[in-house]
Amino acid sequence: MSKSYHDCAVVYAHRRNKKINDWKPVSHNQWLKYDSISDCYLHKHHNTVTVQIFQHKYVINTGGWDTNITWAKIHEYAKVQTSGRPSPLFVADKFVVWDNTSGRCYTEFYDGIEVSVDGYPLDPQPVEVRRAIPGARAEFYALAKKVRAAVALRMVVGEFDNVQHDAPGDGATLQLMQEIAARSEGLFAEHISFGELAPLFAQREVLAFGRSKIVTHSIYEEPEPTSVKSRLNSSINAAKRAWETTKPHDELYEITKRSYT
Repeated sequence: MSKSYHDCAVVYAHRRNKKINDWKPVSHNQWLKYDSISDCYLHKHHNTVTVQIFQHKYVINTGGWDTNITWAKIHEYAKVQTSGRPSPLFVADKFVVWDNTSGRCYTEFYDGIEVSVDGYPLDPQPVEVRRAIPGARAEFYALAKKVRAAVALRMVVGEFDNVQHDAPGDGATLQLMQEIAARSEGLFAEHISFGELAPLFAQREVLAFGRSKIVTHSIYEEPEPTSVKSRLNSSINAAKRAWETTKPHDELYEITKRSYT
């Protein structure tokens, strides 16, 4: 629960003991002080002044301590909502979040940001996002197209429906796709055995933002097996991640700005 200027005045007035340089303890490792020059109350956590509470706004500062505890203490005094990146394309790691008539809005958090007593940033800035450069992945997509063509007919007849194989790493998957593409081209395309192709159809863990995603199912239902097409797409995505690591980041993405809405 956040505190208003008036709330802080009441708290400060009732904390009369152990005053040190006008700082009064309000809880463990938290202090409060009235700044008569700026006409605001200062909230300090350990040695960092995290919130300045004015009559019509808050000024927020982490002092570089971007931790759950620091933010828990900030939220006790400032009405502000924050989040991490809502998408991997967002450049910054911390954002102030609010809602307006256009929907959910984000602006990058920085030390010293000012928010209204209702939690709206007073000077929201457009957010920086990464945008894929058109055509930058054409080389990989051409590779994926060759691999799909090499296995398409065999997928239709159900050859890979019941593959039991451990999923190879991203780099090994990319290497396998390159080998398949090379051997299936030209007038003398080779027959590639089921055993060589099977790793492309192994079941992979589901990822969200690059991390393993736990998929839960009802205890009354058996989870449906992943389709052959989905398993192949997962392998191609894994190879794509490996391929991208071989390219400089600025060859794949450009940084642009978009409205905070």
